[in-house]
Amino acid sequence: MARTTFEVEGARLDAATFAARHPAWVRDPAALRALVRTPRGLALPPLPAPPRDALFDPWRDAMLAIAAPRQELKLGSGPVKPKPDGSFAHGTAAFLPSSHWPVCGRCSTHLELCLQLAPSMVGPWLHRPGALVLMYCFACLPGSPETTYLRIVEPRTLATRPAGPTASSSHTSTTQTRGVTVLPPSWRVPDSMWFRYRLDGEDLGGAAAVLLGREEIVAETEGEDGEDEEVGTFDAYDEWAERFNARGRRGDGALGGYPNWEQDDATPACPACRAPMEHLLDWNGEQFLDGALHVFMCERTPACGKELEFVAEF
Repeated sequence: MARTTFEVEGARLDAATFAARHPAWVRDPAALRALVRTPRGLALPPLPAPPRDALFDPWRDAMLAIAAPRQELKLGSGPVKPKPDGSFAHGTAAFLPSSHWPVCGRCSTHLELCLQLAPSMVGPWLHRPGALVLMYCFACLPGSPETTYLRIVEPRTLATRPAGPTASSSHTSTTQTRGVTVLPPSWRVPDSMWFRYRLDGEDLGGAAAVLLGREEIVAETEGEDGEDEEVGTFDAYDEWAERFNARGRRGDGALGGYPNWEQDDATPACPACRAPMEHLLDWNGEQFLDGALHVFMCERTPACGKELEFVAEF
């Protein structure tokens, strides 16, 4: 078997010695899984076997322990007619508790519809009935609660956005309603960027904290020709994660799973219990440049009230 070594902790160690020093992948896998919303009543596929890799094989089972279910969302290409029991994005129509279309609390512009998810689609993730509606004011970036409409609603009344300017950050035309479909659930592990951002504010412990910290480690593996092959631990892990995650297709957003942070880990704390909130939704929908709108919720205690919070990245 090829021997892998890397310069770490002030010495050059082989993979077996390093794994003996750090037998855990992270200190508390359950704490990481608690950062991700878990669906109820949704049939999940069996947890797949992790890929084989000389560098990460000592932690294969432990790496699998932090995998989380995720359902990719796909934005359709053609116009659709919005329905109260449908899932759709963009456009000038939504089904709300009343015919009133929300306005920005900062500039009074009528908000733009990002997404409305049907109760049948989002219900397993919300753990309650209702449609999820997300609207945003792209004229008041980066956004705040007063510039966003984020609600779980009973979709009973057709509301129409009055004529006015639209200004999505990607300059995509959002005047046409487009359907949203959901793909079957799959299991996903976070990428190396998620670990680096998370490690900025929390010591996760274990081998991951060393191999995926801010400073990349270069691993050397003896090739078949006797020459050493070098690979950074970030790239090596992302290749491993991509092989694991490739079992599920990527979409324009997703329910569940770990957030795809572009700038830093901005997981909000629940206003009631102060614990980190659970990640519910990522949504780009061609409206947020290279970023996304990340939605979180919490119901750990009766006081939490299943509050919704959002973080916008552009």
